[in-house]
Amino acid sequence: MKIAANKITPRISSFEEHTGIELIVVIANSSDPYPGASWRGALMSSTFITAGLSYFQILNLPSEILLTNTLLTIALRVLLKLTTLHRFFLWNSETQRESLEAAMGKFSEFQTLTNHQSCLLLYISKLEHKLHILVDKNLKEFISNDELKSLLMQTGVEFRAKHPEKGILHLIDQIEEKIQGKIPSDWANKVERSEIENRVFYC
Repeated sequence: MKIAANKITPRISSFEEHTGIELIVVIANSSDPYPGASWRGALMSSTFITAGLSYFQILNLPSEILLTNTLLTIALRVLLKLTTLHRFFLWNSETQRESLEAAMGKFSEFQTLTNHQSCLLLYISKLEHKLHILVDKNLKEFISNDELKSLLMQTGVEFRAKHPEKGILHLIDQIEEKIQGKIPSDWANKVERSEIENRVFYC
């Protein structure tokens, strides 16, 4: 999934000018190395291959089967670790957990640098195809968790249609539309220069 940052950066600046809210967009290749998925995939694959070799009587002795299974597991573990093939053995629960933890870590990191009235993070993890929206306590007064979940579902449609930039831009538009008129009108006028650049951050 490729995302063109040059299409998103100008919209970050305009969002902040209109709302006085710090908007941070983070795109991660992956939120975690997922060692468990590599082992899971290696064990499942080696067991399947060894069973096939045994079925066709290429392997007969128990010692041959055990040795072959062990060597295959090790080799496949290395292969899966060095590539992105382990993504086929990921569980949704672990990708949801790890991507959310990574998003929360980035949110805390950026919050210490902003001088804006409030802060909002869009976190996209490409390997897992996960998107998270995090807002601080000030912004929670103006947009509910249910509204955020609904926006995430709409954006997911664009991501699945291979239009990630369009999805992100539409998401930013929708968030601005929902909070405009609710946030204090003087927020945008009280913004001091932030240490955070108006750009897409990659990690």
